[in-house]
Amino acid sequence: MPPAMMPAPIVHPGAGWPPVQTPGPHRSRMKLAAIIVAVVLVIGIGVVAAWRLWWSQSHTISLSLPATPSNEWAKGAQQVWEVPIDMERGGSYVVSDTILRFGPDGLAAYGPLDPSMKQLWHVPFSVEDVVGEPDSLYPFFKAWGENSAIYGNQVIDLASGEVATAPWSKELPLYIAGSVAISCDGDKCSAWEAGKLNEALWEATVTGADSVVRGWEGYDSSGSYQPIIDHNGVKYVILGGDVVNLETGETLPFDTEADSRRRILPASDGWLVVSGFQFKAYTIEGKPLEDFEVIPAERSELEPVLSASRLASLEELKQSFENPAKSALAVEAGLCIDRFVGRDFTEFNSPAGDKGCFRYVIPSEDFSVFVAQHHNSGDNGSIDALVNTHTGQLVEFPGVDMESVHNGVFSVSPDLILVKDYQNNRFVAYSPKS
Repeated sequence: MPPAMMPAPIVHPGAGWPPVQTPGPHRSRMKLAAIIVAVVLVIGIGVVAAWRLWWSQSHTISLSLPATPSNEWAKGAQQVWEVPIDMERGGSYVVSDTILRFGPDGLAAYGPLDPSMKQLWHVPFSVEDVVGEPDSLYPFFKAWGENSAIYGNQVIDLASGEVATAPWSKELPLYIAGSVAISCDGDKCSAWEAGKLNEALWEATVTGADSVVRGWEGYDSSGSYQPIIDHNGVKYVILGGDVVNLETGETLPFDTEADSRRRILPASDGWLVVSGFQFKAYTIEGKPLEDFEVIPAERSELEPVLSASRLASLEELKQSFENPAKSALAVEAGLCIDRFVGRDFTEFNSPAGDKGCFRYVIPSEDFSVFVAQHHNSGDNGSIDALVNTHTGQLVEFPGVDMESVHNGVFSVSPDLILVKDYQNNRFVAYSPKS
């Protein structure tokens, strides 16, 4: 935390100072006016400089997909357009501004994501050739930058359908942060910029990187999207037990013992390293600030849900963990999220029902709605539900039998959700009710 500003010392004239001469009235007024003008100028310059310094500060967090939902979804969903897509012969996936349809006859692309959508290209493509086994039921294609899709170590140009082999192993975890793909073998990681496969962006040692997406479901071969934290133009990504500079691969010099089990939370003014009830705060540059222990005041089984669109301050994070029930949204979770609690709505149990188990939630800016996922490394942008926190109920998508929809709801932008209507072989687009 920055030190408190100390007042300037007050100097009193004493022995040895020249005698004070009393000026005449006219001269005194002129001096007083000059002093006032000087003080106003100094204050004005200081205010302008402080404003410029404040204005230049930027601390943001962004997630490629699923998109953070708009607050407006709390009003409900309305259908805005639809397009026919043959889904009987394979799976369909949303990648960037494109729909990919994979089937026995290969891979086809459709775009853009509006009512004028049409087929862009079709190419032979075999999942078995990539992973060495017939995993065609659930191949996962992920967006890499704006113009590429990834499956295993195959990079697909979304404009032409051309396929290139990437330099990373198809058998290792792959993490995607915007236009950067990071492949890790143990704690040895390499990164590549989209469109530049011939030369690695950086190589670095990252503690516990291979455990990022490992869990009770393991990991898929197409990568896991990672949030990008931007502090004044410097982009970071949290991998395993380290914070990594996305452009250089340098890790922050935290003085706690590197451990893949430690949890790192981003803040607008630094980082919070959590291990059980032990917390340690650091500056943006990784310098230690303070250690503290947080024992929740009540309902210790609750955990606060952090915003996906705004970085909280270190102090706000501390308060959220001290009393999760008073945070904007908190969850009671073991393997699954069972209960939701928030300061602005009545608590409710998970509405997952036959949707299964919610394990991850991404709230809107004011926490009035959130998207929920069974896991965080499925289809590109796919979600399992959209939940209104004020009613505790699922937001309905009229015109589609949602009971038949599995792995087919895509949050592609804050105000656009696409649903795969399997029964009628179409994609249906929804926006918030106006």
